[in-house]
Amino acid sequence: MDPSIADRITSLSTMRNNEEIFETFGFSYNTLRKVSNGMPLRRSLADRIEERARKVFEADGFLNISA
Repeated sequence: MDPSIADRITSLSTMRNNEEIFETFGFSYNTLRKVSNGMPLRRSLADRIEERARKVFEADGFLNISA
């Protein structure tokens, strides 16, 4: 997973309940914990997280990362 995306996701400290995380990024709090702690993820999950995070951050003007 792109480290800059993982850092941005984990820096959203206000987003700590499962529903809000799932609505925004499409994954669970448990997955957020794995991302935050640098634990291994399935490649397909990491790809999906990166794709959704790019869309969220670019839409909000937080981050512009090319795919």
